Amino acid sequence: MVTRNNLHLSLNTKWVAVFALLLLFLNYGEAQEIPVPVKLQFQLFVKILSFDKNLEKQTDDSLRLAVVCQSGWRQSDRTARSFLAEAAADESLRIQNLPLAVRRHHLGTIPELRKFLVAEKIDVVYIGPLRAVAVSDITALTRELRVLSLSGVPEYQKHGVSVNLNIKGATPEILINQKSAKHEGADFSSRLLHLVTIIN
Repeated sequence: MVTRNNLHLSLNTKWVAVFALLLLFLNYGEAQEIPVPVKLQFQLFVKILSFDKNLEKQTDDSLRLAVVCQSGWRQSDRTARSFLAEAAADESLRIQNLPLAVRRHHLGTIPELRKFLVAEKIDVVYIGPLRAVAVSDITALTRELRVLSLSGVPEYQKHGVSVNLNIKGATPEILINQKSAKHEGADFSSRLLHLVTIIN
């Protein structure tokens, strides 16, 4: 027999569980924050790439950049569209005399991502906000294929992304994981390294 007290306890337990899940969701969302606006991200990444001494050796006729996102998640999709729009805004843009070609990839599986990166001869990967994805699996792939990884999600520097952006005080902060960058084939100029936060 269900008494009023039992029913009250059951409802309380249910609300506690819902509240706990909500807290987990909010905490997860915080890890996906992009503190630097995408427009500024794009400008900074273009400048950062101009300091990679190995860039021209890594590619041939153009610099191919992939924007990795998740379909069905508004934040990821919006970030990707904004990044692509910034790239499309200046068709004459060149990085180290290389025209920039940007492709979008909706992340499915890591083998599918591998196939895309190889087929499109991608040189640089921009990793947008992702959920329920092991970013370390992506960076393991970029190291294997020697593809430089970038992201505007600061949390991803813990998972091996080579170049991340954050806000320190009121100004953008560039975070470079030198070990990851070297594994991905990059060799950044000391002129840049003096201006950034090195993560090892």
